[in-house]
Amino acid sequence: MDLKTNTNTTLITGIPRSGTTLCCNLLNKCENVVALHEPIDPLKLSSNVAQQAVNEVCEQVQNIRHSLETSRAIEHGNKAGIDIDNPIGQEIDENGLRKQQALRGLVTLPSINSGTQLFVKQNALFTALSNDLSKQYRMFAIVRNPIDVLLSWMTVNLPVNQGRLPAGEKYDVNLAESLKRGTEFERQITIYKWFIERFQQASLTIIRYEDIIATNGSVLYSNVGINHQSSLSFPDRKYPTEALNRIRRHWLTVQKLGFDAGYNSKMLEARRIALFK
Repeated sequence: MDLKTNTNTTLITGIPRSGTTLCCNLLNKCENVVALHEPIDPLKLSSNVAQQAVNEVCEQVQNIRHSLETSRAIEHGNKAGIDIDNPIGQEIDENGLRKQQALRGLVTLPSINSGTQLFVKQNALFTALSNDLSKQYRMFAIVRNPIDVLLSWMTVNLPVNQGRLPAGEKYDVNLAESLKRGTEFERQITIYKWFIERFQQASLTIIRYEDIIATNGSVLYSNVGINHQSSLSFPDRKYPTEALNRIRRHWLTVQKLGFDAGYNSKMLEARRIALFK
């Protein structure tokens, strides 16, 4: 069976800290829609072979939908429920990094029907398998300018803070090898570039976080065929001086990443000025 004929299930991927969880939150505000934040644990997939993992992911997505239709508990990236717009909180740990506020666990949601639109979001896992997954399901990717992404990675307690991407490395030998060397920042550059290259190779529809904010979610809704309106604002984040200085020192490299991701020099310069004023 060609699973892509099931237009009521869509996969969301994106660069970590680019607003994919926010997208789930926006979609969950709509009628007859359920958007899940990382219900699949990559570490629990039995196969390390990409094609076998694709089959396993497809089976899990089908099982998730069946569980939702029969009011059974599902594993979810946030055991508190689906109402979350940021998996990272403001609380700081002993290393000066922002802690995760989303904790994995089981959730039970009101039952859905066969017409309910289901969105399943995973970042590194779906990206690593995107060439084959995109042939099975509708799939799109969220990106954000590399300035804010890299600054966020430097300040959160996630593997990308150390320049690692476990789910990506599991299914991409070349990425795994690349992340065994270089400085922490060089590895982060490699990770950002890997995401963009994977999105392009799979010919995914790419939606910019900045456009979602600027249009109050309309860009997201129009891409998935939903008629809805929301109200959004761009959060004013404050970053440590050390993190800002790292971007300054490597500006040409960061700028090149932005060009590769589809941002022009005017967009990048405007964001740089806003952050470094």
